[in-house]
Amino acid sequence: MNTIQIPPGYVMNAEGNLIKEENLSVQQRTEDSLVKALWPRAKALHDAIACFKYDSMKALEDAIENMIHEHGIKKYERIQGNVQFTTVDGQFRVQRAIDKQIEVDSSIEVARQKFALYLQAIQETAGKDAGEFLDNAFDMKDGKVNVARLIDVCNKDIKHPLYRSAVEALRKAMFVSGTKAYLRFYKRNKDNGWDPMPLQFSSIEPQPPQELADDEAEQAATTA
Repeated sequence: MNTIQIPPGYVMNAEGNLIKEENLSVQQRTEDSLVKALWPRAKALHDAIACFKYDSMKALEDAIENMIHEHGIKKYERIQGNVQFTTVDGQFRVQRAIDKQIEVDSSIEVARQKFALYLQAIQETAGKDAGEFLDNAFDMKDGKVNVARLIDVCNKDIKHPLYRSAVEALRKAMFVSGTKAYLRFYKRNKDNGWDPMPLQFSSIEPQPPQELADDEAEQAATTA
């Protein structure tokens, strides 16, 4: 691949045309210098977060494996994804949560028909609003059902055999299409609750470097 040699005193625009630097407007110069100054720092931050996510996830997995196989702690064999670790002094916590993405397939229509049979069976003894929660659960928006509502239907403590049969059909129509793992970090507050430490860019309040350094020094003194 040939590299285009840009003559001194020129820049190349997005269309591949050479422009004399002296012909750039003040706005063009400002935008160019601003983006070139910020982009490398953003890329370095992105890479650091990616590495930290990998390292922290692996550290938690290694800790769990170690406690199961090396120390025989049976508790962790029963954990289905969600787990939390807390410091001895109770000031800091790391929590891993697994979010399952649940979808439904075309066999949901079988479940819908079975729920209709259940409603027919109880219509004489139940109020007119008895099936309202079922209608809401199967109500579609943009061609999709609300999975959270369907899960609520499955969790209803209704013993009627037709209802239980419909729930079984509904469960068969639901499947896990993917999972996402989240790490959350918490610090105990003065009210003995937990304050999350935001890691999303939009959730972090901007702080000058000196304030960050002061916070880190205070935290180090607290944990020393």
